[in-house]
Amino acid sequence: MLSRRAFLKAGAGFTLIGLPGRHAEGRDGDGRPDMPVPRSAGGPGAQPFDFFPDVTTSQMGQVLPFAIRFNAEEFLRPHRIINDPHYPIAAGRPDEEASVVVVGGGLSGLSAAYLLREHQPLVLEQAPRFGGYSKGEVWENIHYSMGGAYLITPDPGTRLEQIYTELGMHKLARVFEGNDLVELLGEMIDDFWEGGAAPPNERNRYRRFASVVRRMGYTSYPDVPVPQGPEGDWLRELDARSFKADVEMRMPGPLPRLLEGAVQLYCYSSFGAGYEEVSAFGGWNFYAAEQFGKWIFPGGLVSFSQALWQKLAQSIGVDRLRANVVVKQVQPVGTGVRVLYVLPDESIRTVQARKVVMAVPKFVCKHLIRGLDDQRMVAIEHLRHRAYIVANVLINAPFPYDFYDLWLMRDGNIPTNDVEAMNWTRITDVITGHWARGTGLDRSVLTLYWPLPFDSGRTMLGLMELEDMIARIEPQILDILGVLEVAPETVLQVRLTRWGHAMPISAVGFIADGYAYAVREPIDERIFFVHHDNWALPAIETLLIEAFEWAPRIASGLRRR
Repeated sequence: MLSRRAFLKAGAGFTLIGLPGRHAEGRDGDGRPDMPVPRSAGGPGAQPFDFFPDVTTSQMGQVLPFAIRFNAEEFLRPHRIINDPHYPIAAGRPDEEASVVVVGGGLSGLSAAYLLREHQPLVLEQAPRFGGYSKGEVWENIHYSMGGAYLITPDPGTRLEQIYTELGMHKLARVFEGNDLVELLGEMIDDFWEGGAAPPNERNRYRRFASVVRRMGYTSYPDVPVPQGPEGDWLRELDARSFKADVEMRMPGPLPRLLEGAVQLYCYSSFGAGYEEVSAFGGWNFYAAEQFGKWIFPGGLVSFSQALWQKLAQSIGVDRLRANVVVKQVQPVGTGVRVLYVLPDESIRTVQARKVVMAVPKFVCKHLIRGLDDQRMVAIEHLRHRAYIVANVLINAPFPYDFYDLWLMRDGNIPTNDVEAMNWTRITDVITGHWARGTGLDRSVLTLYWPLPFDSGRTMLGLMELEDMIARIEPQILDILGVLEVAPETVLQVRLTRWGHAMPISAVGFIADGYAYAVREPIDERIFFVHHDNWALPAIETLLIEAFEWAPRIASGLRRR
């Protein structure tokens, strides 16, 4: 069976347009999910959801009110600690012991810990909240995402469906089975993917592209893990050329201009990179899966991270889910691994583990793990990452539409390379953040995604003050509100979230040249890697597949003495 992809972001599908969002099983009569809401903020606030965001304290832009600080990503303290050479090495008697330590409390770490829960893992997360790039907030009982958006509908009988069912995700999902809308010159087009905005002589090219996408989804779907033997040769061949080159080979010839622009928008939003940079393996791995339908949850993927956090809290205890602690060093010692981490008060703790799961990006691993081999270090250097911004617009009014995702083509002139993208950069798409709750709400949330699809975007984002960001994004938001017929005075607040290195680029040759195999290989059966950048695919299913692969091997080693 196909093991379909799930994404950090949303994108364009190729099933019939206009199918209504249907409810998955287990929902109540008004179509609204029964989301757990705690009685308090949850003690130290480690849960992925923030149930009590400050939506009343704002600073004004020219027209709109904005939250007074960026949300989510905390990078100053971790950067300072990780790069500080004066912390002691992990020597002497440890403060505690553990069978397994999971470094990183995003979806990768939570998934690995969940599969290893019988071994009472200790999970260490540098941010004040678990969830990584899949955190969210709740306003007026509307759960919205500050990062990841949805899952692809799983195949029946797969391990993916099994874990979703165990966590109750099927009870929360509203299923989307249509094409996304496309905005062009201020108009929303519902048949764009069938050539509705194209000249009559180009519409056959749109249909041809749709048939290519279906074929890649149903007969030639490129999935992970990629076998190292001959059976993986065709996948490595795909990875050795760009998505753009592969599309043009299969069409054959270039896409029509507007269709190419829409595909480019998709790649910017899903990868943080253009389809000339992304490999054909990565491009089809994401794009072809879109036709299988989407599971939309209240809060997007944060519902998944919240469910994992709650299950772990029940099974291993909240005390083993430690947020706001920064891991400084991971070092093989004796027959195990010594982990040194820094508490919020700057005091230092060490734990001796039999196994360690590194559920953090590889560019962090290279600073934490002592004695990495040269081959792995070279492979890590070939992993590139891109940044993006999320704006959640809280609206004190009903929303007049029931679309899920709207792609913003604007005048149709979309860049064809990262140099052009640097000058062009802007919001690519708008998600209806409350869509999983159904219609008839008296308040609404719009979630806007702004990727920075060029290498200097991460640096630019780190240097940009909040006031500079507001000045850049407010005109875009006002323009989008105009298209959507939303009065600016109904906006209660705009909440900005920045992610500096969330998107590993599925670059041409990363798998074909052997780098993926080098970065994911365990170290001496003691240090394991579970993260979506094992394959440079920023997808929740990628990290789950990696967790499924490595967890049994880790558990087997823990049972042996």
